[in-house]
Amino acid sequence: MWVHTMRHYATTLCILFLAAAAAGGQPSGGSPEGGAAGEPGPRTRTARVESRSSVVTVAGRLRPARTATHSAPAAGFIAELFVRPGERVRAGQALLSIGRDIPGESYRPLVVSSRIDGVVSTLALKEGEEVRSGASLATVLDDSSFTLEAAVSDKDAGGLVLEPRAAVAARTAGGATLRGALVGLSPEPDYATGLYTLTLSFPAQPGAVAGAMAFADLRSYPVSGVFIDRDLVVRRFSRSVVWVLRDDGTIGAVEVTLGRAYGDEALVLSGLEPGARYLAQLTGAEREGMRAADLPAQAGRSR
Repeated sequence: MWVHTMRHYATTLCILFLAAAAAGGQPSGGSPEGGAAGEPGPRTRTARVESRSSVVTVAGRLRPARTATHSAPAAGFIAELFVRPGERVRAGQALLSIGRDIPGESYRPLVVSSRIDGVVSTLALKEGEEVRSGASLATVLDDSSFTLEAAVSDKDAGGLVLEPRAAVAARTAGGATLRGALVGLSPEPDYATGLYTLTLSFPAQPGAVAGAMAFADLRSYPVSGVFIDRDLVVRRFSRSVVWVLRDDGTIGAVEVTLGRAYGDEALVLSGLEPGARYLAQLTGAEREGMRAADLPAQAGRSR
C-alpha cells in the first residue's frame, strides 16, 4: 500500500513539472524589428545605406590574332594545290601554283606561298580552275592567340573595373575555361548603336578555337545606397511604391524610383530615406492609413 502511494505521488510530481516546463517554454511573441514582445505587428526592416557590387557578363566570338588572304599575282589556272584546309603551314611554305597557258609563250608556274605561320582556313579554287589576277586564292589564320570583341552599353562601360592587362576568365559554349587578359575599351561608341567595344585577348589553349562563342564575367565598381528586395516594391496606378510604417503605427505607400538591379535587390534612387521602416512581408491586404496591427499575421503574397 505504501509503495503504491509513493508511486502515485511521484507520477503526480512528474506531470506537474512537465506542465510547468511547457508553460515556460512558450514563445513570447513579437517579430524582427516588429515592436516589443507580445505586441502584434508586421515584420519590418529599416532602410540603411549599404554597398553592393555586381558583375557584367560580356559575350563574343573568338577571332584569330591575324588572318592573311593570299591573292593571284597573275591570271591563269590552278596548276597544283600543295595544302588542304585545316593543314598547319609555316611562313614561306608553298600553298599552290598558278600555270599560264598563252599561245606562243612559255611561263614557269607561279608559286603562291604563305605569308604567316598558321592554319589553312580556305582554298577558293580547285586544280585546273581558271583564276583572274587579284582573285582571292587562300586564307591562312594565325591561331597563336585570339581576341574577343564584345559590345557593352554606356551604363555598363562606365561601371566596369578596367585595369589594362588585368587577368580575365571566360567560358565557352562547349564548357571550356579560358584564361586571358583585358586589352581595353574603345574610347568612343559606335554612334549607330551607342555601344562601346570591349576587347579581350586569349593565348592559344585547349578550347580556344576560331569562331567559338565565349562569355566573360567582369567586376563593376561597388555602389552605395539604399537597397530593397524587388518583391517588396508594388505597382500602384503606374507608380512603384513601398509600404512604410509611420510613427503613429499606421502604414502608407511611398513612391520610389528604382535604379539598377543587384540580384533580387534594386538600388533605390529616391523615395526611401535611410532610417525609414518598411514592411518586410506583404499580404495583399495593405491599405493606406490602416493600422499595422490590423494586418494579417502571416504573409500570403508578395505583390
